[in-house]
Amino acid sequence: MSKPILILGPGRTGKTTLARLLRAELPTYNLLHADALRAAIMKQLPPRYPQELLHYEKNSHYANLLLGLFNEQLQQDQNAQDLILDGGTISPQFLTNQAAVLTHEPVIVFLGHGDLDSEGIFQLIRKNDTATDWSSELSDSDLRIKTALFAKQNQIYRAECATTGIRYIDTSQNRSAVLARLAQEILRNL
Repeated sequence: MSKPILILGPGRTGKTTLARLLRAELPTYNLLHADALRAAIMKQLPPRYPQELLHYEKNSHYANLLLGLFNEQLQQDQNAQDLILDGGTISPQFLTNQAAVLTHEPVIVFLGHGDLDSEGIFQLIRKNDTATDWSSELSDSDLRIKTALFAKQNQIYRAECATTGIRYIDTSQNRSAVLARLAQEILRNL
């Protein structure tokens, strides 16, 4: 029996890479990429619409929307279990309060930056940036603003994982190997 997969965590922890690894091995699975969905929605909004409502870094409106879409897909589609959500930054605490999503018994993985501080996250991102990564287009000063947020989220979410029972996976060291092993583990447990 297949299960839906939720991949969560702060920015630049390897969520999209893991989703792509899984999708390559699970051709029947659909991939819902939270950042792409948010960008598409924001492009369609009238200018007067408060854009911050779709920034999951600032509030829960987008997380509610995203998990609502995920749940609707699970309820309506005959192959609904075949779904991977590259879910961006949805907190473990927020997720555990979403009973409708959890009734589908998804595989939940929460990726994080381990013990890295803001500067460590900045260095890791710059080391791993490729031309297709959104972060490669940011100036160092703009990226440092983002990494300060990522570091704060990482600390909060790591603590929330411990209290909610959601597994936290540190991708700050040997990211490619960690993600490859994690993908194989998930595949074995579906």
